[in-house]
Amino acid sequence: APPRRLDRAALGLPLRAPVLTCAAEPQWLNPKMLQIWMRLLQAIPTAALWLPAWPPSTRQALHEQVHAAGIAPQRLRYMPRELTDPTASLALADLHLAPGDTGGEAALADALAAGIPALACADSGSLALLRDAGQPADHFCPDLSTYEARALTLLRQPRALLALRRRTNDSPSTLALFNIHRHARQLEAVYTELMERPPQPLAHQQPAPTVPTATVTPI
Repeated sequence: APPRRLDRAALGLPLRAPVLTCAAEPQWLNPKMLQIWMRLLQAIPTAALWLPAWPPSTRQALHEQVHAAGIAPQRLRYMPRELTDPTASLALADLHLAPGDTGGEAALADALAAGIPALACADSGSLALLRDAGQPADHFCPDLSTYEARALTLLRQPRALLALRRRTNDSPSTLALFNIHRHARQLEAVYTELMERPPQPLAHQQPAPTVPTATVTPI
């Protein structure tokens, strides 16, 4: 049976406003990027932030930043633990935010698999994921200031964001990131190259050190 489609309204998410998300584990969160999140929420007063069920300590730290930024805490929504399909939960969002300028590739891959447009910066692993998922070239940002400006542009153009959302969600099997046969061929090529390499001589092994034998003097 097809997976149950989740409903935004039932989960307290806005129907006609952008929903941002980040599926990364808390250890990847970067304070500078969190400040960017706050400024995006300030600039787009209708936007909501849809987050995993992070530990209470992480939620508390995030709510302190929200309070300091003058943002209503109700704009932060957490995925209920009973939602066992993380892809369906992520698919409710419109844009995936990076947890920092490096790291979080697994979360980025999950978001792209859910059909969500994403931005990333600095890390080459993220660049490969975005390229293979068919994301626009300018979604890979060289620095945090470019990242913030690009995110704000997307959020201020809801029609363009919706079009990008639909394009990301349509026919993922045709994209390189989700092409299983392509990945299998690449893996086969690696194994073939390894098998065709001439055998390398083993490094010279040092003889094991000898342990002196204790001399027992007869009484």
